[in-house]
Amino acid sequence: MQGPSEFSVGGVLEFWNITDRLHLVDVPTLVVRGEFDSMTEECSNVAVNNIRKAFPLISIPRSGHIKMIDEANLYIDALNKFFVTVEN
Repeated sequence: MQGPSEFSVGGVLEFWNITDRLHLVDVPTLVVRGEFDSMTEECSNVAVNNIRKAFPLISIPRSGHIKMIDEANLYIDALNKFFVTVEN
């Protein structure tokens, strides 16, 4: 779907873009990226800035795309803070 690798998009997803629909997301949203994630900070901020109830971007240091494994404790701490804030 994406192409030969995650770094060279060329499949059916090459021109797929739903940025113009992010404003329709109407639930509390947490966007989390790893410091060395293939999802850039700029791209992550597009989601944060266009989702009405998005929380500030969380960047997990010393981690890549699978931050829940690379830095599990930091990831869980971020989730807990998000859940507590949403529940309150």
